[in-house]
Amino acid sequence: MHNAAIYAKGTNIEDQVKRCREVARRRGLNVVQEFKDKASDENGVDLPGLIGLMQQVETGNFDVVIVTGLGRLAHNRAALTDLTRTLSQHKIDLIAGEDR
Repeated sequence: MHNAAIYAKGTNIEDQVKRCREVARRRGLNVVQEFKDKASDENGVDLPGLIGLMQQVETGNFDVVIVTGLGRLAHNRAALTDLTRTLSQHKIDLIAGEDR
């Protein structure tokens, strides 16, 4: 069984976590960590949950990151590209936008 981390951001965090946990359950993934940010500024800085997630990428504690949508990870294409590149370099899969 693969281990997964969940990242949720915004005002409906618990709903996002619930949906991500359902995705994990359907795919047979074991959720080992959750990272959450209540809000973010326009530049995507000051996101302790996202920073924590990216710091944990190198630990090997999880093989998959689950989010409800790519917009939860970054506000712009360049930041999203950097994040997904880092995940890929550490052989971590990304599941995004699978709500049902």
